[in-house]
Amino acid sequence: MENKLQVTNHDFLIYKDDNNNVKVSVLLINNDIWLTQNLIAELFGVSRSTITEHINNILNSGELAEDTSVGISNESSGGRKAKIYNLDMIIIGKSHQMVQFIDMI
Repeated sequence: MENKLQVTNHDFLIYKDDNNNVKVSVLLINNDIWLTQNLIAELFGVSRSTITEHINNILNSGELAEDTSVGISNESSGGRKAKIYNLDMIIIGKSHQMVQFIDMI
């Protein structure tokens, strides 16, 4: 399936901790927040593979649609443009992570 959402105009917001270390860089596109898998993993302190697993589960279950929740960044990383995920995906992914954590208790 080809993704039709193409990011063309965006702003970067950079958050820094008290030691001036960059924590997360956020894409704001049409008043919505978008992050790459690496940034989502950094935000929640988990591995990228964990984020990939949650995103795949969300998309495969139909909880969110790929054409509205997944985009392509204009920025190239290693010769490829990274996929980005909107705030809905970030929030639902976090809720899935919390459910798994609660099940472990």
